[in-house]
Amino acid sequence: MAECEIMLDDQGWDIENRKYPVLYDGEKQIPVQLVRESSDVPLDWRKKIAFNATAGAFSVKRYKCFFVKDNKLRPVHDGQGEGDYVLLKGKNSVVKINRNTGLIDSFRISGKEYLKEGSAKINIISNCFDPWGFEFNSFKEKTGEFRIMTAQETADFLKTDPKEVSKVKIIEDGPIKTVAECYFIHGFSRVRVCYGVNKEDDVLDIKIDLFNAEKDCKVKIAFAGVEKDAVAEGKSMFCRYVIDADGDERAVQDYTVLSKDGYSLSVMSFGTYGLDYKDGTLGCTMLSGCAYSAEPILDRKVVPSDRFTYRMDQGERNFRFALTGGRTEYIKENAERISLTLRQPLQSINFFPVNEKKEDFPLVNLSHPASVTECFKAEENGNYTVRVYNSDETPVDTALTVGKFAANKKIHLNGYQFKTFVISAEGITETDAMGEKTGEKTDEKEKL
Repeated sequence: MAECEIMLDDQGWDIENRKYPVLYDGEKQIPVQLVRESSDVPLDWRKKIAFNATAGAFSVKRYKCFFVKDNKLRPVHDGQGEGDYVLLKGKNSVVKINRNTGLIDSFRISGKEYLKEGSAKINIISNCFDPWGFEFNSFKEKTGEFRIMTAQETADFLKTDPKEVSKVKIIEDGPIKTVAECYFIHGFSRVRVCYGVNKEDDVLDIKIDLFNAEKDCKVKIAFAGVEKDAVAEGKSMFCRYVIDADGDERAVQDYTVLSKDGYSLSVMSFGTYGLDYKDGTLGCTMLSGCAYSAEPILDRKVVPSDRFTYRMDQGERNFRFALTGGRTEYIKENAERISLTLRQPLQSINFFPVNEKKEDFPLVNLSHPASVTECFKAEENGNYTVRVYNSDETPVDTALTVGKFAANKKIHLNGYQFKTFVISAEGITETDAMGEKTGEKTDEKEKL
């Protein structure tokens, strides 16, 4: 999904008759959704659109967008709900958000349940002032949790009228995505959570704005998988490793896969890496309220109690998590690519094109979904260095295709193996990680 902000050619003072987007991919009209823009000027002037875009690897694609005055294009919320639940519907998925708790009570894809009731709960875990952990490996005692705000608490936080707020509210809905918003409170801290789904895929996107004032504790979000004894595998550098189900803190890059009986749940994190796993529940660490450079020495007092002391991770902090599920074979083969697609989304820009000659550029493609480009570098001599990585434990055969040089090469990669290649006008040559040749250049050249 791509999003783009656009400034119209003139201010629209008649806000009762706004302009709405019409989008084309070539000559074909495609769905587009008007969403909340990054502006608070009460004019019909600044616009933000969301649409599902596709583009080839290392390529640029143009979409044509027009704005017209037509109230038939006004977004209409279809009131997705079911009793005590707000429903978010993806391509083959349904997410149930409990109106009374603000938590996820169900996440189904193609009829298969992946989360237990009460998931995405934000917990407070005991910690101490020591940021280095000189005298401990992990704390496991839960001392509290964030609860959903009342209407009055929400109104006070937003500085608005209690009659205008609800515990769980749909704030975006249209042909592209649905987003629900809710607010939580614990002590002096506040949290805004947005649950979002793209109607063309089965990924649950969770964005969190945490206004933190907690001290000597960790703040974690808990995703309770339906399988208590599922095997958890976390991504590390060029591999995945099994996470012990003992509740101790571990470091994981990008995503964790929970698997049992042929089905898997992938939990992706963005910018956070600490977590624990026990009894099927993944506790993802968001922040800690330790003091700075606080080291316990003998029985001496460390943090002064008669004045203010700066703490880590205080104030506004922003987090994001994403979840998807499916057959284990599919999830493990595609987990890396799904994660990369979400954390490196299509970059969109509003511009007015001119007719100029196209510059040639290298178009790189890999045929197998588990194979990804870890590195692509232009060299001073006009060649390119590319590193290809197999993100799955199963060996794969993939084809590396380079459009600029009309060359391709078949590659075999063992589980979690990467290989490095130099691309030139003469072909594709395998090298070691330092650039020394290890194989013959490809003799396969064909016009693409």
